[in-house]
Amino acid sequence: MLIGRLRSLAVNAVQAAAVVVLVLIFFSIFLGLLNIFFPIGSGMKELMKRETLFKSSTQLGQAKNKSRSQTTSTDTVALPPLAATLTEIRNTVKSKRADEIAWVAMAAGAPLYNKDAIQTFERANARITFDAENHLEMGENSLVILRRLEQDPQLKEKRSVLVMVEGELRGRIKAAGRDALQVEVITAAAVARIQPRRGVDGNADFKVTVNSDQSSTITVYQGVAQVVSQGKTVRVEENQAVTVIPDQAPTSPKPVPVPPIPTTPEESSVFYYRDVPPKIDFGWKEFSGSQKYRFVLAKDPAFQDVVYDERLSRAHFAHGNLKAGDYYWRVSGMDGWNEGGFSGTRQFRIVQDREPPPLTVQPIPEGVAASRHVITGKTESGARLFVLGSPATVAESGEFSYSVQLQEGINVIVVEAVDAAANVTYYSQLINTHGKEE
Repeated sequence: MLIGRLRSLAVNAVQAAAVVVLVLIFFSIFLGLLNIFFPIGSGMKELMKRETLFKSSTQLGQAKNKSRSQTTSTDTVALPPLAATLTEIRNTVKSKRADEIAWVAMAAGAPLYNKDAIQTFERANARITFDAENHLEMGENSLVILRRLEQDPQLKEKRSVLVMVEGELRGRIKAAGRDALQVEVITAAAVARIQPRRGVDGNADFKVTVNSDQSSTITVYQGVAQVVSQGKTVRVEENQAVTVIPDQAPTSPKPVPVPPIPTTPEESSVFYYRDVPPKIDFGWKEFSGSQKYRFVLAKDPAFQDVVYDERLSRAHFAHGNLKAGDYYWRVSGMDGWNEGGFSGTRQFRIVQDREPPPLTVQPIPEGVAASRHVITGKTESGARLFVLGSPATVAESGEFSYSVQLQEGINVIVVEAVDAAANVTYYSQLINTHGKEE
């Protein structure tokens, strides 16, 4: 009887263990599904911490936005104020409303509301547009929590937008006449207030980067910025940058590296190929002050559809596997986290061509005398021409003429036209000549 009870207890223990294992398995599957449909991004604790930091920015004199959505009836709730529009996206971009938990995929043209969080992932970017003249551009793996443009009566600013950022954020804002406009960017390391110079029509072009060591770099290409951390304020002028380490006061700003000058390939170059894409060599003129270079290659002039974005230690780069199409490239100089402005943009085109060039040759009459004879014809403009293996000149129209020496007896005339993609068209003629003319 004791043995029976022990067996019963053992069976119950095994069954209980099996139930626990099954519960753990199903719970793991459930967590996996949550991870797929609701990306982790930044945790709610971190977002709330940064929201507190956002509110504390009033030490700069910024008025708090205390407006809240008001209910229009017992059943209808008004949307929060419209902040901006997500005008352009590439690859995976997600957003989260201030009062929601889930992140949802976004499409171009989607409205963004006050306190919305926008996140880009690997090889993704997004443009946030406030109006026709003011926008922000998010790089890959970035997080922004934005505030709508609004009037600040205390600072007498025409309007201002406050942004919290992780990753890389570039922006352009414009002031009309004497009306001041500012952008406030808050990171874990510093608060930056960026604006065009007062009293003039102009832009403020800037970049804010949260680096891998959690420091923040604020770069001003045009305009001016006030950067605050640990109670210290530094002024960043045009073409200057400052890197701020968390829990440390900002150091003095440094000048940004001078933009490099592209050298090769030349503007509007065209590269042809038949089967194997050509190797494109990129080069630029170096300037002192740059330890590295940032090379960016894209399929569009706005650099939204980026093909390659890499930091290089030399003023040269080669790419040999680009598909047919139009491409745009630019390069900037880097000194540590300090990145200068981009060079001018250059464009080139890659064309796949498998069509042999046209070739017509005026035949040599039979029975001509063994003497010099001029071969004439027409081929594709820009093609290379060879007569009996020797290069011949081709006019811009594609027409050519070439003098050959005919020998008495059988002569084999071979003409070759080779286009830029190495497609070849042949013409051959067998001609029997008699003795030389007297």
